[in-house]
Amino acid sequence: MKIDRERIARLFGDEMLVERFIRVFEMESKQLLIGLQQQYATGDWIALSRSAHSLKNHLNYAGDTELGKLCEEIENMAQPPVNEILLKHKLDELLSQTSQLR
Repeated sequence: MKIDRERIARLFGDEMLVERFIRVFEMESKQLLIGLQQQYATGDWIALSRSAHSLKNHLNYAGDTELGKLCEEIENMAQPPVNEILLKHKLDELLSQTSQLR
């Protein structure tokens, strides 16, 4: 996962705000990743789609558009009809690339 500190610094200007943003971003992203795993396990595709959408927005805002695109794929794949095997593959890819948060 790549956080674009320069982008965030341009948005906030103040180093304390940048650090606070990063802490909040990491905390909320961890919660969303846990939720994605639980929602997949229970087959709650609507909640999974919403969580992926939220994480996509977090990542894009932080400057990691590559992972944001992966979240968008997951968000769309959680719409009926759901291919659980392909969705699991994409979710595992996301979890692998965000392992430093967990």
